[in-house]
Amino acid sequence: AARWSLQHKRFTAAINYALGADDHDYAISALTTSAKSMIKDNGLAPDMVQWLKRMPSIEVNKSLELQLWLCWSLTFTFNYTEAINQLAQLEARLAGDKAGPEAQLEDYKSGLSALKILIDVSRENCKKILTDSKRWLDRYSDCSDAFFTGVVAASRAVASRLENKITQSWLSIEQAKSYVPQSDSPYGIKWVMVVETLNHIEFGNLATAQSMLEATFSDKDVSEHIPSAIDSTIALLLAKIVYEKNDLEQAAKYEEQGYAHLLDHGITESAAFGIEVKYRLLALSDLDLALAELRKLDLLILHYPERLRFLVHKLRFDLLLNSERIAEAVTQASLVGVNMEVGRVSINRSIYSQPIVEVSKKIMAISLLIVTNDLAKASIELTKLQSSKTVESTPQNYIELLILSAYIDLNQGATRQAYRKAAKAIEVASANNYLRLFYDKRYFFLPVAQGLARREYDSSDNKQRNIINVLNLFDVLVKPEKSAEQGDKYPVENLTKRELKVLNLLYTGLAAQKIADQLFLSLPTVKWHLRNIYSKLGVNNKTAALFKAKQYNFLE
Repeated sequence: AARWSLQHKRFTAAINYALGADDHDYAISALTTSAKSMIKDNGLAPDMVQWLKRMPSIEVNKSLELQLWLCWSLTFTFNYTEAINQLAQLEARLAGDKAGPEAQLEDYKSGLSALKILIDVSRENCKKILTDSKRWLDRYSDCSDAFFTGVVAASRAVASRLENKITQSWLSIEQAKSYVPQSDSPYGIKWVMVVETLNHIEFGNLATAQSMLEATFSDKDVSEHIPSAIDSTIALLLAKIVYEKNDLEQAAKYEEQGYAHLLDHGITESAAFGIEVKYRLLALSDLDLALAELRKLDLLILHYPERLRFLVHKLRFDLLLNSERIAEAVTQASLVGVNMEVGRVSINRSIYSQPIVEVSKKIMAISLLIVTNDLAKASIELTKLQSSKTVESTPQNYIELLILSAYIDLNQGATRQAYRKAAKAIEVASANNYLRLFYDKRYFFLPVAQGLARREYDSSDNKQRNIINVLNLFDVLVKPEKSAEQGDKYPVENLTKRELKVLNLLYTGLAAQKIADQLFLSLPTVKWHLRNIYSKLGVNNKTAALFKAKQYNFLE
């Protein structure tokens, strides 16, 4: 029964049968086979701690291989401290253990060393990863299990990307791809592919990343009985990609498929993408709820590297800024070391200090300088940042800086220059499928979009069609025959007196709860009025609604 269960990947049943047979040698073999298969095939964490409680410790200690996969199991369940303790004990035993072939002992040592590097990946201890992975690959790459070699090379690729060592990252990916197919590990192959697609996403090649991910993604279980954690990771990466293409419906589907397993895998980017898509979509209908839910995340993501907490704080900053809640955005920025002081913005580099994070912190600082009207200082800092190699290689950062620069130019009277920069941003974004980014930076881009909307465009021209696609995010393109002077399809009579009152209070900057308090209404009633207003105006967000209201003189 145990053998049949193992063959059909029913691992829990296999362990129960093996232990029930009162054959400790076979039970150890079944435990080892189950753990190895679950990790290498599916990237799942076997419940080895509970399994081993049912075995005499003297029997467990006989098997070096069993203890090796116990360490992997602890790592996959984020029990890093216990995993490190077990690794130290096993390393000490291997150092003095001559009970076994030298080649086998060396293979165990390579597996332990590979796992230590993987633990460092979970902590994003990048400099140590780069040193240890080079030493490991020099020593073990041609004699170790190809699964371990693929894991180490892929880990080196991750660390290189986070340290902005771009060429080295791509070389490490190619090395991982050359080894992992030999490992007979479906999970290993997918994991290396995920690392490669992270590079494509980071450096702007979203179409290639999407094609690779969709070719391997399964929204069903890998087998009838075992779900695959790596497919949850892939779903969240796809959610981010299609979100940036402004396919919000498909983004929501991918997010739902992957987010349910957010705690089952430890890749910072996939978790960050899932959180971003989930709460940006929620903020479209209920910003306050999205902000409240984001505050609760800190306790749920403790096993992730601190960079994820930075990205959650940055998301809150973006949402607050877009809603013109400047004071709250300033407070949020201070939590990640971007501090607004009298006449200046300072960056505390002692927290969230990775190179990849430093660029985001500088963009936040420039944004604060702009919203506090220190445009001259913002322009100086922006020019410095634009010249860095990090920004040049990452289209998303490059586009963001062009948007900020266009906003500065517009407010300094350099209108033509502002529109040229906006057009350049749209050109780069269209080439890399970053459409939604303009809406997510709408505090800065909407005034520019309103100016661009006054021009006429030829939809048969690719560049002009790209501009039209971006402007359609804001619903600012108004056809002459639908202007207010000629009688628009949105006459003021279409809105009730209560809706007009809500709209005018919204224009003053009040949040939904404050509007409810002022009108002596419940919060759900105000939100119901807002939905009706958006529907009648043919828009789906506050920014577009207020633009339409101004355009047709609905505001008092």
